[in-house]
Amino acid sequence: MDKYPIEKILGADGMGCLFLCQDQWRETQVVVKTFWEGHRGRRDDVFKEPILMHRLLETYIPKALDCGYVNSVKQERPYFVTEYLDNTIDGESLLKKYGKLERITGLNVALEVAKGLAIAHQAGVYHLDLKPANLLFITEELEVKILDFGLARVATSLKQQAATQIEKTTTLLAQSIFESLDYVPPEQQAGEPSAKSDLFAFGATMYHLLSGENPRFFHPRKLPELPELQPLFKACLDAEPDKRPEIQFVITQLSSYLDKIDPTRNQKAQAKKEAKRKAEEEAQQKAEEEDSWLIAIQQDEIKNTLSFDFEIVSVNAQGEIIHNAPQQANYQREDLDNGVIIDMVSIPGGTFIMGSPETEDERKNREGPQHEVTVAPFYMSKYLVTQAQWDAVMEYNPSSFKGKNIPVETVSWKEAVAFCQRLSDMTDKKYSLPTEAQWEYACRANTTTPFFFGETITSDLVNFDGNYPYTSIPKGIYRQKTTDVGSFPPNAFGLYDMHGNVWEWCADPFHENYHGAPSDAGVWEIESSAKRFILRGGSWYHDAGKMRSAFRGRGLPIERNGDVGFRIVWIP
Repeated sequence: MDKYPIEKILGADGMGCLFLCQDQWRETQVVVKTFWEGHRGRRDDVFKEPILMHRLLETYIPKALDCGYVNSVKQERPYFVTEYLDNTIDGESLLKKYGKLERITGLNVALEVAKGLAIAHQAGVYHLDLKPANLLFITEELEVKILDFGLARVATSLKQQAATQIEKTTTLLAQSIFESLDYVPPEQQAGEPSAKSDLFAFGATMYHLLSGENPRFFHPRKLPELPELQPLFKACLDAEPDKRPEIQFVITQLSSYLDKIDPTRNQKAQAKKEAKRKAEEEAQQKAEEEDSWLIAIQQDEIKNTLSFDFEIVSVNAQGEIIHNAPQQANYQREDLDNGVIIDMVSIPGGTFIMGSPETEDERKNREGPQHEVTVAPFYMSKYLVTQAQWDAVMEYNPSSFKGKNIPVETVSWKEAVAFCQRLSDMTDKKYSLPTEAQWEYACRANTTTPFFFGETITSDLVNFDGNYPYTSIPKGIYRQKTTDVGSFPPNAFGLYDMHGNVWEWCADPFHENYHGAPSDAGVWEIESSAKRFILRGGSWYHDAGKMRSAFRGRGLPIERNGDVGFRIVWIP
């Protein structure tokens, strides 16, 4: 995690360790949670729920900024990055320093937490580790944020391991795991959690915050200021899940009681909401003005058009080279100073058939139905964005494999977009990621076969895992790393590494198939926030089938891996 130098340790629990770090890109402090050495997982297992929660619970949790793996190549030691909120204190520390919460303040906190749980439960996600230590209070107004939402499933064995750990050791970590069990219901300890498990943890947490007493020894008389709500908290802590209330019932009860004891709360909440709305409108207006300014920038006329000669290669179904042909392409050169350049190849406009036919080997349903797309002329980078080019623009290098002339990797979709934005600002040109249609059109270069080389590929022509060839051709080389850009033959447009080396981010959000896809090669927008974005081209780490011109991968927008990079486009 070179991008996040550690400033200090914030704490540790059964999932992992929490660090205060410096984000060298954003030049600000962030919080990084890394999971213990024994924790591994597929990207979806680790990141699906926290990213979903970031979309749904924006006002209830700290903002998610990044996610990835400490070892991005082997996808080991996942980490998750969130914003750092200053002037805060967690619920456990608050209890120790100030004692229990005042009645109205505590009930407002309970209501906000319950609303957050309700939204998550509606999406089928449970917290499963709710406790005072996972509530972060912003001290100025005691606004509350819920921590670790969606992360519990990466440590599914935590509660089963706790008893063994506490017997073997007296470390603070083991003690914290043991104490966390005060907020865990019997069915969760038995490995059968549900939404009602969060109700138990909610009741235990709020009882502790409102009474100052350990929830293990719950008694209604410890809540003398809340006689009407004593039955509610008692029901939440029932050992049998079916006897606990629904979260919406909890919200109704808390709201009704707060209306009774604090008649002006709605007016205060409305005033706060209005102030927030005005602030958001001002921020939105500022952003729109900046976008308008960028769009209004007049592009310079293309001058000093250059050309280069190259040779294209065609193979038969056995992977044997059957044809070589000389070719020429035009390009424009972007000079980033210090000897760093980006060559942008001119891609002619045209119409093509996007997607794969049902007869294509290893075809996926998401590659269809085939449809006609008309593409306007544009420029695409001759090579994948290299580490030298990335460093010249972003001033740091996140890559797992180091080398100025090899592709930058371990960059998220958001970081690739940020690169395009910064390059645009530097050059007064509008650079962006290619749309999915632009990418496939450029990759095919007027071919209709699975690969622009023909019916198959070999590891002499493409950097992929040669142990898994396409169809029945012999196995080839597995290099286990990225290679210098331009090491393999280009396609007929003069573009290199469109198959293999590293995956390439596209601008579009992922859709399950092409029903309703645009016919003009524009970005395929969706109404709600996208969960994943398109990846194309395959990589050194994957089999030949994923290198096909039509194959569609996808990744989370803040996901970073050692086989994912990008290239850029520009429309004059």
